Amino acid sequence: MLAHASSATQRIWSVARSSEPDALARRCCRAAQTAARRSIHTPRATLAGASLAAKTSPSPVVVFARHRSKHYREPESLHAYEYEREQVEQEDQDPVRVKRIEDTARAYFRNTFAPLAFPAEVAMRMLTHASYRGGQYGHNTRLSFVGRRVLHAYLRLFVLSAVIPDATTSATEALRNPFALPFDDVDDFCDDLLNTYKLGEFVGGAWQIEHVMRWTPAIVEPGEAGALLRSSGLFKVRGTAVEAVMGGIFHQHGGTVALRAFHTRVLPHLDRFLKEPLRSHAREKRDAMGGESGSLLSVPQGQRTGADGTIFTGVAYQPPPLRRRSEKLLSHAPPPYEARQKLRAAGGQ
Repeated sequence: MLAHASSATQRIWSVARSSEPDALARRCCRAAQTAARRSIHTPRATLAGASLAAKTSPSPVVVFARHRSKHYREPESLHAYEYEREQVEQEDQDPVRVKRIEDTARAYFRNTFAPLAFPAEVAMRMLTHASYRGGQYGHNTRLSFVGRRVLHAYLRLFVLSAVIPDATTSATEALRNPFALPFDDVDDFCDDLLNTYKLGEFVGGAWQIEHVMRWTPAIVEPGEAGALLRSSGLFKVRGTAVEAVMGGIFHQHGGTVALRAFHTRVLPHLDRFLKEPLRSHAREKRDAMGGESGSLLSVPQGQRTGADGTIFTGVAYQPPPLRRRSEKLLSHAPPPYEARQKLRAAGGQ
């Protein structure tokens, strides 16, 4: 057995017979370090590559060759990655397929967020994740950044409107009341409720947005493990798409429409995580805005539709209504000069 052992192992055995435990430990450490250094494989420079680099470059360059074992085999995931990337690039270069994908995305938004419509570029950007390879429209990272801020702003406004009982109570006094809110900290509550995974699991699942969004899972493996990885990644990507959709609505149609979308399309699917009085207040807001399938546009007149089907929600300027004091002053104001002349001619005052 000792004859077939390495030189480092033989030295350790020879020292073990005639040394103290401390000396044996030191010698074992040195022998292990020496064996580790000798086992490290240093690639050699190929002479052909070095001579070619020296001719083409003014400074000497050493080119190293990568040595692989004859039993080395690339994992299947790399082959699947290359095949999928080539397939995606070919699909994105097909104008017929691109047009069909655009029509499907715009039809999805018209059905889910009726009667809103989006340009093809905005619709595809909202549904394309950063993991998607070969996308010619970019991805939804910037829109999801905007959408997260929009969701947090509207949720905080909703919480304040639920805990302030009347106009005489300030927001600071209401938030300081320990019995006004069913939680300890507003920031923690908002961060937990609007977690990306939670948005993807409940809101994105209700929207069924995974049927139209474009993304690529991080690991493609056959079997049960791959299905679990794909499902866990699906919640994250789907939540990012929900945030991007809210950012796209805010960007394309304005804050009023985005607020209605929040109360009718997002918050009802998170109702199970709300406690009283927030739950009843959320249902009142939802019913007041038309319910989960209500129209997101409340201005039937003055709408303009672009050539691509985009609805412009801008309203023409209207003067603000007169206050009661102004109406009272105008009612008691003296009649104009011509009216006074007619009254005098008729014998009036």
